[in-house]
Amino acid sequence: MSENKKSNLIIFGLIVVMVVVYFAFGRKGENPATITTQRLNHLKSEVIAWSEEKGAPPQSLSELGLEESALVDHIGTPFTYNVSGSRVSISTPGADKKPGGIMFKADRVVTFEVNTK
Repeated sequence: MSENKKSNLIIFGLIVVMVVVYFAFGRKGENPATITTQRLNHLKSEVIAWSEEKGAPPQSLSELGLEESALVDHIGTPFTYNVSGSRVSISTPGADKKPGGIMFKADRVVTFEVNTK
């Protein structure tokens, strides 16, 4: 292989590496999974505060009086909300809207206990 072809191949390889690094680490804005996790944690805090004030968790997330954007995941799917006694679960099936999955398609779930009177 000629020196010119080797140089071109090395330059091409470096460009590919730079593009991969950019898309993996350098993009602006938040990771979609992070947005969903932050919303889940915010809902958890709101449900706990509601439960401490009222003595029981709300029957639905809409009772919290939050903006609609706080009640959906990063792609706009409404969170699933379940209450069983003092145990609360808030979840979303991820970007594929199916159970299971990995990365952005992974289910996100937060389960916690609240104080009840």
